[in-house]
Amino acid sequence: MSFTMTSSVKWLVVLNLLGNLFFSGMIFGWGSLMLIFEQDHVFERGCHKTESDDKCRKQENLLTAMYTAASTAQPLVSFGCGYLVDKMGPRVSNIACFCILTTGSLILALAGPENRILFFGFCLVGIGGILHSVNTYPVSFIIEKRRMPIFLSSANCLFDASAVMGLLLYLIYKHLNVSRAGVFIGYAFLSLFTHIPSYFLWAPNEHSLNQQKNAANKPSEDIPNTENITKHNENNNDYPDTNNNHNNEYSNDPNADDGNDDTNQKPRHPIQSKTFTQQLKTREFRFVLFAFCLSVFKSNIYLGTNGLLLRSLGDKKRDYIFTQIFQGVLPCSVLFVPYIEKMMRVHGFLYSFRVVSALGIIYSIITLIPNLEVQCIAAFVYTNYRAIFYSVFGTYMAHTFGPGAVGRIFGAVMIFVAIFNLLQIPALLITNDYLDGDLKWLNLLMVLFVIPVAIATEMMKRSIKDTPGAEIKQPRRLKQSESRTRIAVASV
Repeated sequence: MSFTMTSSVKWLVVLNLLGNLFFSGMIFGWGSLMLIFEQDHVFERGCHKTESDDKCRKQENLLTAMYTAASTAQPLVSFGCGYLVDKMGPRVSNIACFCILTTGSLILALAGPENRILFFGFCLVGIGGILHSVNTYPVSFIIEKRRMPIFLSSANCLFDASAVMGLLLYLIYKHLNVSRAGVFIGYAFLSLFTHIPSYFLWAPNEHSLNQQKNAANKPSEDIPNTENITKHNENNNDYPDTNNNHNNEYSNDPNADDGNDDTNQKPRHPIQSKTFTQQLKTREFRFVLFAFCLSVFKSNIYLGTNGLLLRSLGDKKRDYIFTQIFQGVLPCSVLFVPYIEKMMRVHGFLYSFRVVSALGIIYSIITLIPNLEVQCIAAFVYTNYRAIFYSVFGTYMAHTFGPGAVGRIFGAVMIFVAIFNLLQIPALLITNDYLDGDLKWLNLLMVLFVIPVAIATEMMKRSIKDTPGAEIKQPRRLKQSESRTRIAVASV
């Protein structure tokens, strides 16, 4: 099925990408958000600060627990978000997202400094963010398939870039003298201007999405066998012609298909014709589950402790300039969208997964160096690691599991991520109470976390490389003489 980019589809693309920037990963700008809550004296009762020592373990632990609760609640509700998007559609999901984000923002704005309902408000902001992120997937199925990788790469990079919203809110709070209430009420209005228009823009486009879902769920005899695809790719470095459209695939006629038609560009992944329960039993799902859990935990640990690490290295004496630099670097991942898209399109998923593992090792090793300036390098490498990681996994899931189940697959994976994420609490408590806040050992453990992910990638090497949904390279154009030879052979 070929799609044209109508004006309503273009506006949906724009609003969904902006929503990813505003909401999806806003809670991960925790380094700056924590400064807002600290300077607004949140959870400060019972603290005895002095000029020489303004640390308060009670306040630090409560604020860290607030971040952990939100970063755990976000993946925990992902399956429900995926189910809502898959079953109720993106229009209902937009309204739900608006209600959740607005309620959470108003709680953060109006609750007292010692009121524990702030935990609930911050969790709601995280839940609204992940719901918007999951609700982005349907948009990728109503645009041309050749644009899917770059759209999903942009969406996932903006998920990372949304951490800059924490820095932006802090700068408004500090330099414009806006109160905590004013900052978060203004944030609530962003949801109003993003999700309500999207609700109406989906009206003429939801039918196209439903057609895609029906096509993906319909078993087809044309779906090629994975082993045959593997042999064919090894011999021809090309996609099998599952529809016998030889003249369209290989012809140099300008009026013939150019390889961009959605029906002839590449075969549908065999897993897409399975039921959701059957998809949960596949090796591909087990791989995503294992690698994603470890990688998200590793990423969240860095985001949650980076502010404490920079403070322990003397960032407070420099007016938290390095904390602000870190939050400002995160949006730079958007600049690498063309590279990420080209990497997946040209080199495929296997190469991309290996790049993710390499970057994960590099930034984790740099965090072991006790130098403020060097941590800027770690922040830059981490930014690219997180952007590539989410882009590759997100695109891999969309290509592999299809429009009918990708929301629930993502949600099922995130449930396990949430459970695993609870280990942050004992990890940070042990670091604070028994290691006197020394993050060296925790960061060393994060280096080791990359090893099992890399091993799992190599174990899945053949499946990742050879399955038709994973190989997203464009079909190779053939010379006229070569195409005639192939047509003759195919005819025989």
